[in-house]
Amino acid sequence: MSDTLSRNGTPYLACIMAETRGGPYYIATAPTPQALEILGRTLRERNGVRGETEDPVAILAVWYEECENEVAALLRAAEIS
Repeated sequence: MSDTLSRNGTPYLACIMAETRGGPYYIATAPTPQALEILGRTLRERNGVRGETEDPVAILAVWYEECENEVAALLRAAEIS
């Protein structure tokens, strides 16, 4: 329960990430902009693992907003998407 309380008391970023304007889009939450950067790198690496032979694409945050906690961030990202 203390883990839940700590997550609910910490500001989180709601984020939508994309490879291109046309998608695909990824809904994400993270405690910091640096964590979003790491998530983008992870998504690029997964694309490489799936066998895509093209150059890795840049997965960037196309929208983000600070929310009061992780749950609020998830709900906001889902609402925007």
